[in-house]
Amino acid sequence: MNISALKEQHKTTELMTILYIIGGLIVARLLFNSIKRKKESNTPYLKIKKKLDEDLLQANFSGDWKRKQEINLHLLWLKTLDEVESRDMLFGRQKNENKATLLAKLTFDDIKFPLKWKLDDLYCFPFSQEIISAYGKVLAENNYKGMFKPDSILPVSKNYIRKAILFNFDYFNLKESIYEVPDKEKRIENLSSINIYLDMSFIDTDNDDLPQSGHENYKVGNAIKKKLPTHNDLEDFNLIDWRTEKDWIVLGINYADKEQYDSALACYEQVKKINPDSKDLKSVLSLTYLQKGEQHYKNNESELAFENIKRAAQLKNEKAINWLEVHSKN
Repeated sequence: MNISALKEQHKTTELMTILYIIGGLIVARLLFNSIKRKKESNTPYLKIKKKLDEDLLQANFSGDWKRKQEINLHLLWLKTLDEVESRDMLFGRQKNENKATLLAKLTFDDIKFPLKWKLDDLYCFPFSQEIISAYGKVLAENNYKGMFKPDSILPVSKNYIRKAILFNFDYFNLKESIYEVPDKEKRIENLSSINIYLDMSFIDTDNDDLPQSGHENYKVGNAIKKKLPTHNDLEDFNLIDWRTEKDWIVLGINYADKEQYDSALACYEQVKKINPDSKDLKSVLSLTYLQKGEQHYKNNESELAFENIKRAAQLKNEKAINWLEVHSKN
């Protein structure tokens, strides 16, 4: 074999070696990615999401819209985790760390649905925004052009939409917050409008449908609405689990100063839930009962006046005790 042939054979051998190495690297990379994907598919995040997706299909098939809303709520929570965990700059993470890797690091405790919301939590404000955004999408893209719409088309339950809106109101009033919120006044105005619309137009028709437009929509919807209990805004206080004892007391005093005594008393009920032994509660509660009683007395509502002032007296309010002594003689 001549020298030229040997050189050619050597080049061919080198080329084959390089190709084998490249092929080996490709196979190793594919194997690594396969193992990585399998590992990531077994992460808590993807396990829970897969189960929720399956449950959603079943709820859609069965027509159980309340169950569908419940599942959607949890999916929105997972979507929030996805969005927040993907913001590298917020966490100071390296950009080469992909979203799947970030989500794979979340434990079951990290993913757990929040039973209580917090204003200083990293996820709660984005979560509330996801809920409001989903509600806004339904408002923009539903088939009901009449005044009334069935609750069944809402993405989540009314209470969670209300909770998200109320959370935003309080978040916008924070002096310092994790997320910067532009155009707060305009957002508050928009939220107030869609909050009113929620109670004005959406009604629980159970599994019955509504005519989609025209006079029939109003006729049928209005007949159903008249049979439903009127929404009490004070009941929404039960949805607000992020305020502190001090927050509720200050708000209650503000209501009392405006002679909105029922709202003030509703605030103090929330204080009882947080701290039944609150030192400040007794004094503000007794004063509010006294003021409410005096208001009833001015309006010639004697029975209600005595009822409230007796409550103030039971809380050792001296002025209430003296008032009862004087007026019981009359």
